[in-house]
Amino acid sequence: MTSDELKNILPELQETDVSSLGLEDMLCSAYIYDALYNLVSVNGLDMEYGDRKIYGGKIRQLFELLTGMYRDMESVLERGKILALTGYLIGNSMAVCNREFVDRHNVLADKFISENAGKLLSGSFGNDFESEKVVYFFVRVVLDYICFCREQYRELDVAVSELLDRWASTVEDDGKWDGVTAVQALCRIDLMRMYSALFLDFSREDKIRAAESAYRSQQYCDDIPDRARFCLEVRSVCDAVCGEIQQTVIEEN
Repeated sequence: MTSDELKNILPELQETDVSSLGLEDMLCSAYIYDALYNLVSVNGLDMEYGDRKIYGGKIRQLFELLTGMYRDMESVLERGKILALTGYLIGNSMAVCNREFVDRHNVLADKFISENAGKLLSGSFGNDFESEKVVYFFVRVVLDYICFCREQYRELDVAVSELLDRWASTVEDDGKWDGVTAVQALCRIDLMRMYSALFLDFSREDKIRAAESAYRSQQYCDDIPDRARFCLEVRSVCDAVCGEIQQTVIEEN
């Protein structure tokens, strides 16, 4: 997707009734609107890419819809997906940077972690692909939540670190994992990179770089759902536009 192609679909994104979407589309849409909100608000591109008030409103609406749906969700996976998103948003989006949204997320995250921590500590989530998806979202929620109170969750922190060590130790010489899909690999890389960034722990850096290099060309592989692929493309264009603007500023100064 190019920046011009993105501009062509902005009217549709701006007019979408997010309350009519299913869970997966809501989650992807929130990441899309977050990327657009950051693009226009940081760079003052409202006239070119749309009013930040529209994107900010969509983010807040989705945040409220998803946290409202949370209690009706029965699976750890669905709940983990919601809290991974809301945790990401309160840490990265000015659209929901206020005490009301933070408290709403924290109340749910604290209970979610306490209810499921034992499964990670005992290894009872399982080892199949579906179980690893649950682990991915659970660990994302954990890392977002404990990053400012790490000492209070030492046992859980150690369990996450050991999990990432196991993944790092099984990276092959070509940077890939044997019997692991591209989606699984990208999830593992994401958690390893997230842990490194939050806790300045670069002990797995060589393995992370090798895996990133091996799977970079597979980011848009067949086993990534269409909506998720579209989300990645929009976010990639937003990142590229921001990068071009930053480079221009650097050159002019």
